[in-house]
Amino acid sequence: MGKFHTLMSYARMGIRLGADWRSKWLLATMLARHKIMRALGLKDQRSYQAAVKVGDREHRLHFRAQDIFILNEIFVTNPYVPAWLADSPPQRILDLGAHIGLATLQFKTHWPEAAVYCFEPDPDNFRLLQLNTQGLAGVTLRQEAVGGQSGEAILYIRPTRHSASSLLPPGDRDAVEARPCRVRSLDEIITEIGVPDFCKFDVEGSEFEIFAQSRFAADIRCLVGEIKVTKRSLEDFLALFPRHEVRVRSIMPKMHIVYLWRR
Repeated sequence: MGKFHTLMSYARMGIRLGADWRSKWLLATMLARHKIMRALGLKDQRSYQAAVKVGDREHRLHFRAQDIFILNEIFVTNPYVPAWLADSPPQRILDLGAHIGLATLQFKTHWPEAAVYCFEPDPDNFRLLQLNTQGLAGVTLRQEAVGGQSGEAILYIRPTRHSASSLLPPGDRDAVEARPCRVRSLDEIITEIGVPDFCKFDVEGSEFEIFAQSRFAADIRCLVGEIKVTKRSLEDFLALFPRHEVRVRSIMPKMHIVYLWRR
């Protein structure tokens, strides 16, 4: 019964999000399509297109079947646009781990005047990120990872789950592709563009290294990110921001959405 309710929930999401009947049908059935393909042992690496309505704007969205989970996260729960920022909208936003640009679409919908700087090292994600942000003013894209230090590194890509691409080597290396990538430190980025007043991060295990080695991280007014760590590691991360107020929304025992802000 739980799986049925999940399918229905995603179907409702697709119907609400789609801007025309073809798009509504495609999005509403995408989770079922994805699960059937996986059950049959088939890989679906195709890119789909759908017209979606985000706020009062319509976008042509490019995505893979595996991205349906991220669509639900960003467009239904919308964790990266805190309501309490409505009174003081950010003007300079860093999107670390921009994936295919769904959070950036939300940022430009809620804060159209903001400049958004997107960092995404996965080549396939970056291709879709370019397509999904095409025509959006004030959006800068960089096909680079963000780490503790600038330089070169290996990016580990899961072809069946591009949202999990990481600089950290996984335990099952047979399931990933290893590709070289350019890495920028947070301080190098901030030196170039200035201190952002908002930073969204989803960097698959690199968050502590990124912020612990930054001189400027504590100057960022608001940070929101997803962290997959134990409770002890989460406490260590939060200790990097003693001047920020903290809110944590735990989705699972080792998966949290962290909100940090300074008044």
